[in-house]
Amino acid sequence: MTSYADERRAERTDEEGGAIPGAANGTINRELETLSKMLRLAYTNGKLTRLPFVEKLAEAPPRVGFVTREQFDAIRKRLPEELPFATVEEDLDAARGSQLREQRLVSAQA
Repeated sequence: MTSYADERRAERTDEEGGAIPGAANGTINRELETLSKMLRLAYTNGKLTRLPFVEKLAEAPPRVGFVTREQFDAIRKRLPEELPFATVEEDLDAARGSQLREQRLVSAQA
């Protein structure tokens, strides 16, 4: 599996000579998980005598990033008017007596 991961991480070139970046560890792990599921299915159906161990790669931490309402409004103002946009609606959850806010993405397409 190590050679597969190394090959997938390697940068390649397209027909025009441009660089195609290699796959991230998370992408490779999703592919290895699919392979693991296929191997488990084969093992369950008696096609394999033992279940091989597929080692996963270390992944980057999840992406984090939020924009404030002011940043969102500034971005939206720069979009062309004919372009469909989305807005964020905030609802105050008063039923719990807390200041918990729920945010929903609402499409403006009609």
